Amino acid sequence: SSSVNVSPVIPKWLSAGEQNAIQMTKSPIKALLIAILCHGTWNGTMWLSSRLLADKSLIFMFLVDMILVAVLIVILWIILRRLIPYAIDDRNSSKI
Repeated sequence: SSSVNVSPVIPKWLSAGEQNAIQMTKSPIKALLIAILCHGTWNGTMWLSSRLLADKSLIFMFLVDMILVAVLIVILWIILRRLIPYAIDDRNSSKI
């Protein structure tokens, strides 16, 4: 019996490809610090927009916040497209 290594087919909109992959850290401490930094950036951006728009109308604040959330989601999607190829590559998984 021979072993066949079949790699998953991922749609282009979901993966930037192996050549554009971002290497993930194997250190839990670094991963935690990156997560804290990214969450802080997300929350800080939303907090700053609420402070800057405090004296504006509620509708304007809502529209700006929705646009800001959409921009942040697109940035997150771009980053995740580059992480997915590395995450699913069998060469990067630990054998336990």
